Amino acid sequence: MATANWGACNLKDCSIQRSIFQYRPSLAASSIFIALFGLSLIIHGFQGAKYRQWTFGILMMVGCACDMVGYGGRIIMYNDPWAFAGFMMQIGESCSYN
Repeated sequence: MATANWGACNLKDCSIQRSIFQYRPSLAASSIFIALFGLSLIIHGFQGAKYRQWTFGILMMVGCACDMVGYGGRIIMYNDPWAFAGFMMQIGESCSYN
């Protein structure tokens, strides 16, 4: 696979096959998953408080927030498939526990 000078590439000058994923992530799917994980985050917050399961509720809310960040990275990559910051968000570097 030929590498691209990612700083110089954009959708009209470079082939999508030279991007990180070699395809353009779906904007609709990423938006739907952000909304669903946001709803899940709210539900887990209410259930954690109602049933006094604080640790489980907080951990599930953090997991939902991390997934929302990851899908936000895919939205960035929809707009710019060569965005390295969007790729790092998508693979979970923003929520790693190392």
